[in-house]
Amino acid sequence: MMIRKVQFLVVSSILIFSAKAQELFSQPMLDVISSEEIVISETGDVDFHINIEVGSRFESNYLDSAIRKTQLSLNTCGISLKNIILDKIVFHEPEVSEIIKNESPYKPPMFIRILDLKQKPKLPTAYLIKSRRNWLVAKAYIESSVAILNQSSQFDWSPLENVIIMNDRPDKTPYAQPSYSTLAHELVHVLGDVGHISSETPNLMNNLDKPKTKNHSLNTQQCSAIKARLYKYQPKEQV
Repeated sequence: MMIRKVQFLVVSSILIFSAKAQELFSQPMLDVISSEEIVISETGDVDFHINIEVGSRFESNYLDSAIRKTQLSLNTCGISLKNIILDKIVFHEPEVSEIIKNESPYKPPMFIRILDLKQKPKLPTAYLIKSRRNWLVAKAYIESSVAILNQSSQFDWSPLENVIIMNDRPDKTPYAQPSYSTLAHELVHVLGDVGHISSETPNLMNNLDKPKTKNHSLNTQQCSAIKARLYKYQPKEQV
């Protein structure tokens, strides 16, 4: 059962720099219009920061279902979410749409600018946003991948570590069972610093496109990886 604990308005704007037009450099691109803390489990292990764009499909019933499925997956490992820090966000238009439409969704400067990511967030942090072009984004930036990217690029990818970005094009994960959740899948990437597997055994992280291969389950190795890194994401009162 989710308990909504605190709700308040956030009045500050977030400023970013746009490479698309010099005149946009001083303009805000994103506002946080409300924030609340949702207690998922008083005895939970992990806090999760979720930002939902107002007007996206994520505003409807998506979150409750995704959180239930995420709990189901983490419970496989004997752990659970504790709190969700939920922010409702609004992007400034048309500037943001123009940037997204004209740049690759996997090009880090775009999202680092738009989301004002100056340093890596301490918590797993998801941005659930509207689709602004004909692509599906469901991407987690994990510690090991960011380290490799930083070694091979002059660009600093570090602010994207622990970040999940998803847009609201309908999820068409092949052979996904009802207990599967894309949000849970991306969160486990971050928590365990793990990749995909290819297996006939049903699993949340499976990339084998065969019937009944994708559900909520996690295996022993995945659970061990998550537990070994759990201290990084525990609620502050437990650290």
